[in-house]
Amino acid sequence: MKAPALRRAVLLLAWAIPASGAVENSIARARRSLDQIEAARSPEEQRRAAALLADDMSLGEEPRPAGALSASFAVNSQSALNRAESAGARQEVAQSRSKAASGFDEELQRRFREILRVVRGGWGAPIGPEAKRPRYLLVKGLYGDHISDYMEGNLRRLRSLGLEADFVPVHTDSAYEENLKLIEQAVAAEQSVVLLGHSRGGVLIHDWYRAAPTASKAKVRRVILVQAPLWGSEAADWISDRWYARAILNGLALLPGWEDPLEGVLELTSSKRKEVMMGLPELSPGDLKKIFTVASSFDSEADDERHQDMAASERIIRAMTGRSNDGLVAVESALVPGSDAVFMEDFDHEDSVLEHPGWFKRLRGRRPLDDVRVGDFTEALVRAAVQP
Repeated sequence: MKAPALRRAVLLLAWAIPASGAVENSIARARRSLDQIEAARSPEEQRRAAALLADDMSLGEEPRPAGALSASFAVNSQSALNRAESAGARQEVAQSRSKAASGFDEELQRRFREILRVVRGGWGAPIGPEAKRPRYLLVKGLYGDHISDYMEGNLRRLRSLGLEADFVPVHTDSAYEENLKLIEQAVAAEQSVVLLGHSRGGVLIHDWYRAAPTASKAKVRRVILVQAPLWGSEAADWISDRWYARAILNGLALLPGWEDPLEGVLELTSSKRKEVMMGLPELSPGDLKKIFTVASSFDSEADDERHQDMAASERIIRAMTGRSNDGLVAVESALVPGSDAVFMEDFDHEDSVLEHPGWFKRLRGRRPLDDVRVGDFTEALVRAAVQP
C-alpha cells in the first residue's frame, strides 16, 4: 500500500464527494488535524490532535459523545493515548521498537547487518552459482501497477547481479484466487525459483505456498516475504470501516487500468486475514526453513523527510495498537513464527521498494532516495537468504 491511508482518504474525499457544507467543513478540519498530528512533538499535542481527527473523520456515523474517539484507524484507544501522554511520544517509540526487535535471532540480525554494510560499501564478492540457479519471481503489493517505480529498483539490482528475474503478472488491485493460480503457473514453468513479494505480494506468495502441491513446493528454493501483512493491516481495517473510504475506492474502479481497488483492501483486513490464516495447511519444519521474512519500523517522531508519507499513519497505528510498525504493517503481522526473520530499523513500508517518487510525491517535496538503497537491500536479501 502507498501513502498514509488517512491522508489519502481525506484528500480523495475532497475531490470525490460533492459534499454538503457540513461535510466540506469536516474534511477541512480533518486536514488540519492531520497536519497537527504530523507536527506534534509533545504527547499532549498528539492526544489533542488525534482526538480532533477522530471526531472530524466520523462523517455520516451515529452521533457519539463529544470528544469520543472513533472505533478504527482514527485512534480509538483512549488508554493507548493516555500511555503516550504519560510516557512521552519519543519514549514510546523507542520502547515499541525495542520490544519488536527483541524477538529476532541475534546472530541472523548481526549477519544481515554485516552483509548490508558490505553491499553498501561495494565490497561484495560475485554472486555464486547456487544463487544464480533459481529464477527470481517478484510479486507486487497492493496497487503496485499504479505506483511509479514500484519494485523496479529491486528487479534492476537482481538482473545486474546476473540473476534471472521477472514479475509475476498478478492483479495488484483484486483477484485473490486468480493471483494464486498465476503464481502456480509461473512456478510450474521453472525448474527452481525464489519467490519475493512485498506487502500484499508477500501475502499472496505465502498463501500460495501454504496450499501448494508437493511437486510445486519442491521447486521453491526460498520464500522471501517483505513487510507482508500476514495477519492484516490496521490501515485496511480503517478503510473497510468507513463508507466514504469504500466509496472512493469503488470510484477508482471506473478509471482506466483499475479493476476492483476495494477488493484488494478487504483482503488485508485483520478479520479476513485471520480467517484465511486459520484455514491454511500447517507449515512443516521443511517449509519453515524456506521462509525468510522482513519486518521493519521507524521513528515517526524524528524530523526525517524520507518518512514523511508514513509518519502520521505510524503514529496512529502505534497509538491505536501499541505496536511498532512500518507505517502500514505492524511488526508482528509480518512474521512467520519459526522461520528466518530480520528486523530493519529506520525503514518504512516504502523504503524497501521505492527509489524514485512519482509526480504526486514530488509535488509534496519528496526527492529520490539514494539510488542504491533499494538495490542494496535486495542484494543483501539474496546474499543472506539464498547465497550459501
